[in-house]
Amino acid sequence: MKPRDLLLSKLETRVAPHLAAIGFRFAPSKLSFSRKVAFARQEIAFSLDRWNFEDHCGFWTVWGASAPAYKKWHHEKFGVAPSNDALGGVSDWNIPGWSRRFIDQATLTNDRESDQSVVNQLVKDICDCGLPFLDQISTWEGAAENLVEQGWMYDRAADFLLIAGDPKRSQEILQIGVRQFTILGRRDNLDELPRLRARLNLFSKQSAG
Repeated sequence: MKPRDLLLSKLETRVAPHLAAIGFRFAPSKLSFSRKVAFARQEIAFSLDRWNFEDHCGFWTVWGASAPAYKKWHHEKFGVAPSNDALGGVSDWNIPGWSRRFIDQATLTNDRESDQSVVNQLVKDICDCGLPFLDQISTWEGAAENLVEQGWMYDRAADFLLIAGDPKRSQEILQIGVRQFTILGRRDNLDELPRLRARLNLFSKQSAG
């Protein structure tokens, strides 16, 4: 069986029923599941290993949440839209508690017993680890703290806290980011520092006013 067909058959028969019961819609053409929760759109996407072959399908999942409302808020606040409306996202091996690491890829082999074990573990990981992670990053506060834990996009994290109505924590996050790229000398690969300083300046002007 072709790798994609092998994975698709398991998703349709074993995974989709679990996720449909909690509001996810399956898009077979994209090998992805999505649902809307409050202001956030959650997505679980399946990626196939480029080295797959007949009756052998290595795969992993990518988890993310987005918020269209962030684009509108950002444009109203700064006059431009952000590059995207992502709240956050990771590949499954970065989710706390996920059973497999990057080098230990989940693999279907068209063997009934072996594939059943792989899918059982996948469903367990989805329920025990993946869905709680998605729910965490689907709130403004949770998304912000997740970005801080990952050590990037401090400006976006601060924005999320402002939207959530916590300017004090927002300012703290901006200061953490500035310290990372100045005092601690981290490389600013995303050119965050100007955006962090611009936001701190806004805080200063608002305090002075």
